[in-house]
Amino acid sequence: MSNAGDNLPRKVQVKALVSSRYDALYASHELLCGERPASWDDRVSGADVIATENDVKITLQSDGQQSPPVPGQTLMLRSGDDAQGYTWTLYGIRS
Repeated sequence: MSNAGDNLPRKVQVKALVSSRYDALYASHELLCGERPASWDDRVSGADVIATENDVKITLQSDGQQSPPVPGQTLMLRSGDDAQGYTWTLYGIRS
């Protein structure tokens, strides 16, 4: 992948959620993987790392309103780079 951001926006298919800003809540079984807290006070912005269907790891800069990505989703990477991560929008869900 390029750091230049010249190939944005672009779509990626999520194969796996590698790590999430909510990993501590997943480890304590307070949340299932891919969920976000029900309370707005507990939702945070931060980094989620995914593996694409091409086995490329991508860091996403997620806002507190976004649930962590889950396998099968198609994301549109909107801006950013490999070093800082990418902002994204949910584009579609494979049925």
